[in-house]
Amino acid sequence: MPLVLSVAENEPIYVGKDIMQVHEIHGDGRVTLLVLGIGMVQVGDKHAVEVVPGVMISAGLLGNNAKLVRLIFNAPRSIGIGRYDPLLDDEKVHAGGA
Repeated sequence: MPLVLSVAENEPIYVGKDIMQVHEIHGDGRVTLLVLGIGMVQVGDKHAVEVVPGVMISAGLLGNNAKLVRLIFNAPRSIGIGRYDPLLDDEKVHAGGA
């Protein structure tokens, strides 16, 4: 079962040990993610992209709200995924997120 997070532009999230943020929301169903250590990656509503090994990510717009996007993650339950707060989550991310 996929995990779905609604996020805004520039909001950081973690996927296992990787940190990323929504860099830009495009009006055509595409989203550009900035993945630290990897760079820019585009995901969209047409198909999922393996941004992190073992994790497929796709995106969907939230109606007419151009400031929020729905990210859909297909990943093993052993990979932690969530909103990233460096003050609270640094140890969790360095341990793999779970």
